[in-house]
Amino acid sequence: MGKITTFEIFVNNSEGGSVKAGETFSGEVFLELSGDIDVNGEENAAWNLSCHGLNGKSLVFSAVVNAPPCTKVRVTFTGRSHVQWAEAQKTAPMAEIQTSVVDPVVGEELYVSDQIKLFPPYTRSHCESVVLKKGSHSFSFEFTVPETAPSSFSGSHGYVRYVLKATVERPWKVEVNTRILTVLSELDLNLKPAAKESVELSDSMKITTFPLFSDGECRATMRLSRKGFLPGETIPVELAIHNDSHHELHKASLQLKMTIKYKVTGKVCTNELVLAKSRLGRVPAGRTFEGFDRKLRVPKTCPPTGLPGCHLISIKYNVELRIKPSLLSLKRLKLNTNIIIGTKPLDMSFNDSPPDYYTCCR
Repeated sequence: MGKITTFEIFVNNSEGGSVKAGETFSGEVFLELSGDIDVNGEENAAWNLSCHGLNGKSLVFSAVVNAPPCTKVRVTFTGRSHVQWAEAQKTAPMAEIQTSVVDPVVGEELYVSDQIKLFPPYTRSHCESVVLKKGSHSFSFEFTVPETAPSSFSGSHGYVRYVLKATVERPWKVEVNTRILTVLSELDLNLKPAAKESVELSDSMKITTFPLFSDGECRATMRLSRKGFLPGETIPVELAIHNDSHHELHKASLQLKMTIKYKVTGKVCTNELVLAKSRLGRVPAGRTFEGFDRKLRVPKTCPPTGLPGCHLISIKYNVELRIKPSLLSLKRLKLNTNIIIGTKPLDMSFNDSPPDYYTCCR
């Protein structure tokens, strides 16, 4: 009896294993066999049993026996989102022993679930068998990603995932191979009016020293020429930090942050990640820091703002300036603005417009 020595899934018209939402892609399941595999017919076989009864009469019993199940080769394409986290709930206040009960919160959303039967390629007649010969076999397939499918994403409490799964089913054994497919949905920045807007934020805070004596103030300004960017692009930020105090400002940094909200039936779990960070160092007393070329790079794997098409996960991005006046200071000066991450760049008049999202991801 033959064995499967090689079992692979290949996607033909994708680069780096990624396809666009709304796109049709093709591929093949490749098998290498060490020997022949006999594939039995699926139809039922009937047989008769006769015996002698009373008065010499012959009784004929008829029974139906299932033929051995056949070998099948299938491929499925599924896309779904899944979120899960645990919420602790305390017992009643009057209980003698206070305990916490973990209440799991789970949600799932399906975007695509298609299956293709690759082998046998036709319906066989009674008792007919087909042999998968020793050697190499390639079975082609084709699937279409729904236009409304959200981009692939993976977070601490959930994911959006697309999987190709090939299965070889034999009467005594089932062998499975899977391949993760990255789907990229589109968000045109030109359809977001806020993406072209410039940003200028200013704020100040009093600086106090122990024991709570006023020691001047810190003023900061942050400017962005626009709010729309693409994965792989750098975000130019113009900064001005004025230290009008008698002490050195301890720490200042510029951050690109992603805020992820997981939502299930009115319950929300929020997670925040720092995607990029630029340390500005210390600002001496009575001095001003001005940075006109501070840049934060957007990671190439960032999905579009909002994660369109997914109702369980939403994503937003922020650029934030954080200033800590002193080592023991509990307060921080923060300037924060939302930005929009899309897949199609803004129509700009100058020549150094950024590449589109799909170019960055390949």
